[in-house]
Amino acid sequence: MFIVAAPDKQAHAEGIFDLVAEQWRDDLREQCREGRIFHSHYDWRTSRVGLVDGKVVTHFGVYDLTVRVGSARVAAAGVNLVVTHPDYRKQGLMPKTIWSSIEAMRDRGYDISIVANAVENYYERFGWRAAWPETHYYIAPESLPNEKPDVRLRKWNTRSRPALAALYNAENSELTGTALHPTFLRTKEPGELTGHLMLDNEGNTVGYIIYDVLQGGKVLWHYESAGDPTERLRALAAVSRKLEAEELRFNRLHYNSPLARKLRTLDCYSETKYNPSGGWMIQIINLRTLFEKLLPELSLRISRSHLTTWRGKLRIATRTERITLLIDRGAMSLADAGDHADAEHAIDGGEEIALLVMGTESAGVTTASAGTSLKGHGAELAEALFPRQYPQMGNSDL
Repeated sequence: MFIVAAPDKQAHAEGIFDLVAEQWRDDLREQCREGRIFHSHYDWRTSRVGLVDGKVVTHFGVYDLTVRVGSARVAAAGVNLVVTHPDYRKQGLMPKTIWSSIEAMRDRGYDISIVANAVENYYERFGWRAAWPETHYYIAPESLPNEKPDVRLRKWNTRSRPALAALYNAENSELTGTALHPTFLRTKEPGELTGHLMLDNEGNTVGYIIYDVLQGGKVLWHYESAGDPTERLRALAAVSRKLEAEELRFNRLHYNSPLARKLRTLDCYSETKYNPSGGWMIQIINLRTLFEKLLPELSLRISRSHLTTWRGKLRIATRTERITLLIDRGAMSLADAGDHADAEHAIDGGEEIALLVMGTESAGVTTASAGTSLKGHGAELAEALFPRQYPQMGNSDL
């Protein structure tokens, strides 16, 4: 008999670890125990396992994230480590596992859900859709600054520290798609990554770098960092030259991050990978609670636009939910639930409303591509409220 349940840490953890290791590789068993599930933001109450006679045969992992949308902070159910035991595939067990988790996401107060590394042509049936492209930067060590760092580097075990989380959060405070730290308390890959603290002359921590060495030492892979971007690049240059690396890679780096902006002043190249399905995927879990948290940011955006004196009601709808924004010369609030009938202006769509919220593309591109119904001043309001944000989430958070 197949049963879907929230995983119990004592009863099911080792079964989850074994299932994950069988699907991908043996070392993930220890990684899950030491950081990828234990010592992390894994949500035991919203994740789901499928059990047959007590054996874990499906796993749908959910991570509790706080994600930025400009200055707003929204509750995101991050999804990873989705797997079915080989002996139980193509029996409809994973869909049952997923639907149970989505219901739990609503009950647990999540606003959106984001899937990392999604397989193609699968998650759409549950309401997710491609969220944003991945952007990567590549640079040769000789193109990095030649100067030695003005900071002192000290090796450390890459575990989370409040001071480091504060540095990361300050640097990414308004970068849409990034997650509030801390997330993984020991990184996703404990024991495989190398970290250096950046210390000033007084011994204060002013930044850090975390990296891995790939392809037999040829590639230095930037995992995460914070602090002055020039000092970070000097530090990474020193490490890469010492290791005789041929290339540095910065995967999933936010376009508007200080580090990406600095890289674009150097001799580097970037790659943006678009996926119509798979990769990073997103869906709205609760439209009303999402927009309750977005109101201050949306008020700020419209106050800075040519619609600063606009007054009226704007209905925003997905296939399953509707809300109405009351806009009065920059001030913004939500109408009572059910107050939608007299809205002269509307943005009526489906799953693409999540892309508008995240600013994956300009509002015009998103609505035109999806065939969104724009009523009254809906098109103008969409452009003002949902500008392009270049959302990106780092590998280190999900």
